[in-house]
Amino acid sequence: MDPKRRIKKEEVIRTSKEAEMFNDALVAKAKVLGFITGGMVAGTLGLEGVQGFIFYFITHIICSACICFSLNFTAMPFFKDLSAIMTGNIFTNLLSYLLFWVMFYNLIYVL
Repeated sequence: MDPKRRIKKEEVIRTSKEAEMFNDALVAKAKVLGFITGGMVAGTLGLEGVQGFIFYFITHIICSACICFSLNFTAMPFFKDLSAIMTGNIFTNLLSYLLFWVMFYNLIYVL
């Protein structure tokens, strides 16, 4: 392919499955770190019950927004669409969040 040739809007940008899987793994790792941090913050703030779960969803929105911001809100070269980033892994990281939320709450307020 000639490097001077411009890609037209009608052309489809193709990515390999390996590249997509690698990018998905990077997003998952970034979200795990975000949820661990969110759990530590929730425990430190002393959130209990429903407040902690609301904070979990706020953390999810913040993590997804940060990832989309780093991609300049365009998913095409790296992902199929942005909805996979926003809605993916909503409940898979819940246990990590709960672990750090409960651990930090107990360290600060119980012990």
